[in-house]
Amino acid sequence: QHLLALEPAEAFDHPEIMIKLIHGTNQPYKAGHEVFWSGYFHILPTLDEFPDVTQEGKSWVVRAEGRLVSAAISVRQNRVSHEVYVETRTDFRGKGYGRQVAAAWASQVMNQGRVAFYSYMYGNHPSAALAASLGVSWYADVVGFE
Repeated sequence: QHLLALEPAEAFDHPEIMIKLIHGTNQPYKAGHEVFWSGYFHILPTLDEFPDVTQEGKSWVVRAEGRLVSAAISVRQNRVSHEVYVETRTDFRGKGYGRQVAAAWASQVMNQGRVAFYSYMYGNHPSAALAASLGVSWYADVVGFE
């Protein structure tokens, strides 16, 4: 059996088949127990959605109290799409900074004519709330292999 011949349901419902097919140098990501929610931005964020954000190199950031408190950057990308990684310092969460940096990032990606993706591990409730607040639309549940 070949990886490309698998039906999607077979790949998700029977991860042992996937493990057997990719055994060797490729292993399930973090033992294969994580499932990710993946979505895409379908509404272009407007400039007023990220007033505290600046671009530093390839990152969109918020600085507060003299330090970097939130950042967004593309972690996977190709000529048609990018996926965002967002991080906010624990002591600055709940202030909207993560939303701002993600919106700024998505605005740039979408203005380049690319698809902007956002993913999070199921059970990460703050990340799920962030995706919802940004209006990100679900497109797939994903199990990653490395």
